[in-house]
Amino acid sequence: MRKLILISAFSVLMLGGVKAQTIDGQWTDGFVFYTVEKTADDYHFDGFLGEDRSFTISKTAANKFVIKKESDEEYYSLGKNGYTVKYMTLTDSYGKKSEILASYDSKNQMFYAIEKDRTSNDNFFAAGITEMFEGILGQGTFEPFSDEYSSTNSVTIRMSGKVYVLKTTSDGITLYNSQKNDLAYEPTTVFKTFKYTDSGQGWWPQTSKIVLNVSILKLFDAKQLRLMRNEIYARHGWQFQSEDLKKHFSKFPWYKSLGNNASVKLSLLEQYNINLIKALEK
Repeated sequence: MRKLILISAFSVLMLGGVKAQTIDGQWTDGFVFYTVEKTADDYHFDGFLGEDRSFTISKTAANKFVIKKESDEEYYSLGKNGYTVKYMTLTDSYGKKSEILASYDSKNQMFYAIEKDRTSNDNFFAAGITEMFEGILGQGTFEPFSDEYSSTNSVTIRMSGKVYVLKTTSDGITLYNSQKNDLAYEPTTVFKTFKYTDSGQGWWPQTSKIVLNVSILKLFDAKQLRLMRNEIYARHGWQFQSEDLKKHFSKFPWYKSLGNNASVKLSLLEQYNINLIKALEK
């Protein structure tokens, strides 16, 4: 059973030169999945669970669309009335291309983002979690799976035939033994803890290599997200002004401040990840 997609009215602005047909298909943030179908000049977004949570966007200008029906709920929303959404493609360090719909508020700050799903629903979720944590838990040793009834700040994984609940901490992750309570797996006693270790590129080197999504970032609190976001800058020699960030990154032997932030060059993927992390910090 999938969660509902609840989206309020916003306008959609596609980047120049990109065919609008690319928004057809299934999209997700790793938690919520919904389909988009083209009907004449309109695009129909369809929810799940048998309830009428659908809406339509209509073309009003070249590559610009407006939602014709809005929901009262905004928890899984791409934005509010007047928010814009841009289509973009990103290629990660492994050559995988991702299609993104990212929404922006009136100040052009990223609000939320979803990605076109090219896999089955569970595989999309599992792939992102595996890419993020395999360096800590060990490649190929665990299988994450989507449990839509559990908390968004934890993830259930199957390892050696047992189900554990994974939660992040300020300096690592903790695996809890679990028990099934009604529809969700809930943590009980601590099974094992894993401290973050420096890979030579920081605690989260994958943030400069893969396209992040909401289902991954929801596992971290605002303090962790801030460190994660600034670690991307640190890898490029960013000179930090905050004392806590200076202290934190001085622990890594690879960190060397360039002394001139204007010379720091981020990749498009890194800039996207930074903007999405910052949006979720709020």
